[in-house]
Amino acid sequence: MSFPYVIDTPGVYRFTSDINLIGGGTAIFIEASDVTLDLGGFTLRTDTPGAIGIRAALPTTANATYDNLTIKNGTLEGLAFGFLSSNAPGAFATDLEHTTVRDLNVRGCASAGLVLSDHARVVDCRFYDNSGLAVLIDSESVIERCDFTENGTGLSVERRC
Repeated sequence: MSFPYVIDTPGVYRFTSDINLIGGGTAIFIEASDVTLDLGGFTLRTDTPGAIGIRAALPTTANATYDNLTIKNGTLEGLAFGFLSSNAPGAFATDLEHTTVRDLNVRGCASAGLVLSDHARVVDCRFYDNSGLAVLIDSESVIERCDFTENGTGLSVERRC
């Protein structure tokens, strides 16, 4: 697999081994609705400062919107951002809704483990040893059965959840 890997078609995508992102940048861009990314129990990691694991970035087409993104079943480790729902760090992709993150271990992320926009669900995840935020979440979102241990900040809510 070469990086960045771009997912621009709806479907189910599955890791078949660990991924070690060398040299920074972003490992996976998601530019489509109705995508499930199943890490298959594997790990996406880097030892390069500033690297982003998975980024949902708006495609260049006008009036693009996203819906129904699922990321599940694995580990995001040592990244600046494990999952970033935006086109630029610190800016939400406000047209991305209904993201589900399930059964993830998120550890050692420098800036934030997960940055999620509206109507997100985070279920059965473990966040530990993240030096920045474990989770930054936006309006009308839900977090269920998650563990937060040894993070700089566990949870930050931008608007009502």
